[in-house]
Amino acid sequence: MNTFFSIILPAHNEEENLSEVLTDLKNSLNAFGLQSEMIVVNDGSTDNTKEVLQSLEKQISQLKTINIENNGGYGNAIIQGMNAAQGNILAFMDSDGQARSADLISLYKELVNKNLDICKGVRINRAEGFIRKFISKSYNVLFRVMFGVNSKDIDGGPVIFTRHFYETAKLVSKDFFIDAEILIKAKRNNFSIMEMPVVPLERKRGKSTVNFSNSISCVKNMLVWFLFQ
Repeated sequence: MNTFFSIILPAHNEEENLSEVLTDLKNSLNAFGLQSEMIVVNDGSTDNTKEVLQSLEKQISQLKTINIENNGGYGNAIIQGMNAAQGNILAFMDSDGQARSADLISLYKELVNKNLDICKGVRINRAEGFIRKFISKSYNVLFRVMFGVNSKDIDGGPVIFTRHFYETAKLVSKDFFIDAEILIKAKRNNFSIMEMPVVPLERKRGKSTVNFSNSISCVKNMLVWFLFQ
């Protein structure tokens, strides 16, 4: 069956990164010969992200944009993009330039060739401080114990899955817990998952929106899902 590939890129104040990220992604997709679309969800940006995207839409035929007036959260942006996507294979990746388009293509190949439901990245050689590494490792260990999910990097990306999985999962997380929700629902519904090592790049421009409060929120969500969902 011919595939149509939809890639969702949430963007919050990424005016400095979008041109390079989207041009590189377009070139990789075209070189591989994939029928595809790129959907950037401008999630309440207060910089010139909207204007940059308007300009890029004139240059990149596969590019579509969704503008959300007020920041609704990382997960919400992904869901909004997925709901507008036409592909039978769906993916999401960050728009900050830290995810390599080559890794996205490799994940796509694995998903298609091995007939998987989900294929996601496990970040290796990450340039992080001790505290952030400790928090991330503790969160991953706790998650594996609570939900029985054998994932080495819960928040690792890019993430690719079939439309069948997406329509079955009915994702609801509006924040960063969406990565964990995908794994929980895949486990509970016996979907096949494969993880592959990916090499994250250092952010060249702009500032990350991930902070300690996001980690606290994910732990709270984890307890709610464990006890009540």
